This record gives sequence, structure tokens and C-alpha cells, in this order.
Amino acid sequence: MNISRFFLLLLAAIVLPVLTFSFESNAAQTTELRLASRSLPLDVQEHRGLQHYLLRLRTDASGWTAQFFTEASTSPLCSIEYQKTGLVIERPDFKRQTSDSPIFIAPGYPVPIDVLPVTFTPGSVSYKFSSTAGGRRFTQQYTVTSSTMDMATALEKGWIKTTVCPQDATLSLLSVYKENNALVCRQLWCPGLSWWLYETTLFRESWYID
Repeated sequence: MNISRFFLLLLAAIVLPVLTFSFESNAAQTTELRLASRSLPLDVQEHRGLQHYLLRLRTDASGWTAQFFTEASTSPLCSIEYQKTGLVIERPDFKRQTSDSPIFIAPGYPVPIDVLPVTFTPGSVSYKFSSTAGGRRFTQQYTVTSSTMDMATALEKGWIKTTVCPQDATLSLLSVYKENNALVCRQLWCPGLSWWLYETTLFRESWYID
């Protein structure tokens, strides 16, 4: 075999798998999850029974998009898009809202659309949440704390309604507080899952069901 041709074939054997892996790792993926949510007694104006939502989560190399539907709807109730520049939220009541923080908190909204940073290690991080909606700018200071919880404790509390998380998993509990240390939101995460297992706010309680 010609020496130059041999080296070309050898180079192709090395490079092609790398290119294929790179393409597959950047390919868009769509996952559909089902959530159940109920309003709590404090939410007098929006008090409703158990509601079910479909979450369509699309991820790619540039970020992710989350769309929320009711069981009967074909158009999303709201959508959240995350890119490197921040969050863009489409809600009927706010039309279009943008945030330059890695979090989005809407505790009084009936659909569980809160976004928290799930990648930091246990500890406490403060965020200044700034958003624009309807031509007005809103700013709120939040502190997000992270701790761990075992499956037995989560099951005892009734926070888990699915079997997708291994019984020996160590769960992450994220808690969000306002400037006066009032609890705003709490989410329970299982490693490797694309959404939380459980969430509670002052106004609603929600679960990942499948």
C-alpha cells in the first residue's frame, strides 16, 4: 500500500469517530415529562384541584427550551427558553419577559415554571434577579441554598410519586429565600434527571409523575 494513502486512512480512522461523537453530543434532544400540581390553601384566588401538565423539554448545544401544556391543549400555556444570554419567558399575562439571571421565580403562577440553577455544589449563593416585562424592569434579591437528602426521607415526606430515581440516590434539595429570609420556593432533584422530582411554593405543590 502506498505510504501516503496508509497515513490518510489512519487519519480518517482517528478523526471520523471524533466528528461523529461531537455531532451526536450537540444533537437536539426532546423529552416529554408529566407533572401534577395542586394549589395550596393560601392561594385563595387561584384555588383549584389537582392539575396535570405535559412538559416538553428540548435541549441542544446552545441551551434548552421548556414548553408547558395542559392534557387537552395543543398550544403551550407558557414557554421558557434558556440561552447563554439569559432566559426568555413567554406567558399570557406578561406576554414576553426576559431575565439576565440564571433563575426565574413565579411562585404565584398556577403552572410550575420556576427555574433554579441545579449545577452548583451544596452551599449558598445569592442572585439579583432582574427581569423586564411590559416595558417595566423588576429586580429582586434571592438566596439559593443547596443541601442533600436521602430517598428514605423524601419518601417519608411524600415528595416522590415516581420510581425513576434509584433507591440509593442522594437527592439535592434547593431552597430559595427572599431578602427577608422568607421561603419562596423549594425543589428536590435526582442526579441525572432533566427536571425536579418535587417542588413547593407558598401557592402550589407539584410532583414529577413520569
